[in-house]
Amino acid sequence: MHLLALLCAWFLLLLIIVFFGLVIASTSVQALWMVPFVPTPKAIIDGMVEFAELKPHQIVFDLGAGDGRILLAAEKREPTIHATGYEGAIGVWLLSKLRMRMRRSKVQMICKDFMHEDFSKADVIFTYLSIASMKKLKPKFDAQLKDGAMVVTHAFRVPDMEPDRERMVTMPFGRGSRIYRYVWRKKS
Repeated sequence: MHLLALLCAWFLLLLIIVFFGLVIASTSVQALWMVPFVPTPKAIIDGMVEFAELKPHQIVFDLGAGDGRILLAAEKREPTIHATGYEGAIGVWLLSKLRMRMRRSKVQMICKDFMHEDFSKADVIFTYLSIASMKKLKPKFDAQLKDGAMVVTHAFRVPDMEPDRERMVTMPFGRGSRIYRYVWRKKS
């Protein structure tokens, strides 16, 4: 009996160490990218998905997808999309994987730095990233996005571009936040 109690105590200690390790790793990744995990409110999600004007079988990415809530809403609106979320913070990514499994979603969540990914097949990209991250992404979008691809952002604009659409979304308690939609056009 004493051995069983000792094993349980060691197992519990190991779980606590792993949990705090994941929290520290997640926080470090978020600090590196200057993007903390801030869940997007439902009103913003609804506005972003509406702006995307999703069509059947489109390829949709969410960069810094957090717990995957935007892609779940997009999949609910248009069930045939091929959605992939990128999240670098392992703790938040694990939460997103759990959400996808619980909802029996086809959304693919990847724990990876999206800056090394190819966006050339994307029809729609969702972001809720910092200004610094948007500055890094702009040249990549210019080089890779196909004509007509949309980027829908929350709060932070794409540098040196005018949005195709923008809207202030009001939320409970009088708060509001802007969403922007950009349509990429290849220069001839």
